[in-house]
Amino acid sequence: MTEEARLREQICDLAKSLFDRGLIHGSTGNISARISDGGLLVSPTGTSFGRLDPSRLSRFDSDGQHVEGDKPTKEMPLHSAFYDTRSQAGAVVHLHSCHAVAWSMMPDVNEDDLLPPLTPYAIMQLGRVKLLPFFRPGDPAMGEAVRGLAGKRTAVMLANHGPAGRRRERRGGGLQCDRGAGGDSAARDADLRVPPPPAQGGRDSRCRDNLQCGVGSMKFSANLGFLWNDRPLPDAIRAAKDAGFDAVECHWPYAALASDVKAALEQTGLKMLGLNTSRGNVSVGENGLSALPGREEEARAAIDQAVQYATEISAGAIHVMAGNSSGPRARSAFIENLAYACEKGGSNITILIEPLNHYNAPGYFLSTVEQAADIIREVARPNLKMMFDFYHVQIMGGDVTRRFESNLPVIGHVQIASVPDRGSPDHGELDYSFALRRVRELGWARPIGAEYLPANGPVPDLAWLASFKD
Repeated sequence: MTEEARLREQICDLAKSLFDRGLIHGSTGNISARISDGGLLVSPTGTSFGRLDPSRLSRFDSDGQHVEGDKPTKEMPLHSAFYDTRSQAGAVVHLHSCHAVAWSMMPDVNEDDLLPPLTPYAIMQLGRVKLLPFFRPGDPAMGEAVRGLAGKRTAVMLANHGPAGRRRERRGGGLQCDRGAGGDSAARDADLRVPPPPAQGGRDSRCRDNLQCGVGSMKFSANLGFLWNDRPLPDAIRAAKDAGFDAVECHWPYAALASDVKAALEQTGLKMLGLNTSRGNVSVGENGLSALPGREEEARAAIDQAVQYATEISAGAIHVMAGNSSGPRARSAFIENLAYACEKGGSNITILIEPLNHYNAPGYFLSTVEQAADIIREVARPNLKMMFDFYHVQIMGGDVTRRFESNLPVIGHVQIASVPDRGSPDHGELDYSFALRRVRELGWARPIGAEYLPANGPVPDLAWLASFKD
């Protein structure tokens, strides 16, 4: 493989990693890398980071002429300015981060040193981040503003737009991405809308006291184990898209061909957030295998099956079901099988465990968030997280928003349903208008799973969805 071919693949791999981790949304953002002959490889305009094609990347020669590939991003003035002023720059990544945009619109910020050094990495990798004025996307003046810095900044923030940063080198021949301005608070499936230019004399006053300006609304995932489960999974995915959901998730998709599911996901543009491992022998009441001592071989076969299916459809997570058991031996079996699942999932798949309430799942091994958090600490793998279902947590102790906040670092997915009837989340004893507002205040921006039982059959009443998304 040639150096350029390898770099093309690395660009697409990095872009997909950013997309899969929720750090970029839709077709926003752009990425480029310098070739050894002085040319550039650039992501094309209007393309999703989740589906970049190495063969279709835009190629520029050393004179800055577009010579090959699809039409390049309109943000080329920004990229060119970084390369022209920083001779050692190997790559430029420009992400539209909702949190960074919100920060850029705050009043009375230090425009010459926008981000406080909250961690050593902010100083080591970014230095001082300069806030540049608002420019419309593609405005050549954006590049001139970067050139005006004379190569003295490694990262800049674009007011009302998003961050851009450059990488000094491609370590070991590989392309890497800096956290960049606003990196850890990058947008997670947020619908970013760039506001019009601010009035003369300052930022748009509408945004001064409203961090939601330009950030977008809450997003929801349709759980197709309960919703539209009267039809084949590919058709259920299409129904979820038509209904306005932002993503989908499922229980046990294995009866459907992975190729058909993948085609439906690509057609709709929805991402499959997660799926479950097999429950085992349902006819005798089994509800998972991974915490059953002596059933390790079956449990790992179920994990292998889930990993293969998730990989084929680019699902982001696998819920490893524990099963009905208790005691130290069950705990040891669960921990060992989770370690196996984490290794199999690698960096692309999050492994989830979910506490279930003892009314719906009597005898289930995992029943509280505290028990789940303790197991996650013991397994100590970065891709092991908790599925926090407000329905189950409310039944098993309540105090849901405090428990959500205290366990936030280990939460990988959120689900909702009304309590106690597990219906749509617009009624019942749990006030989701309060709970979800608190979830959002704590920084959660990924789609929230709607795992509820429709009142009148598998086709759900979705009046709640529009009101929650507004």
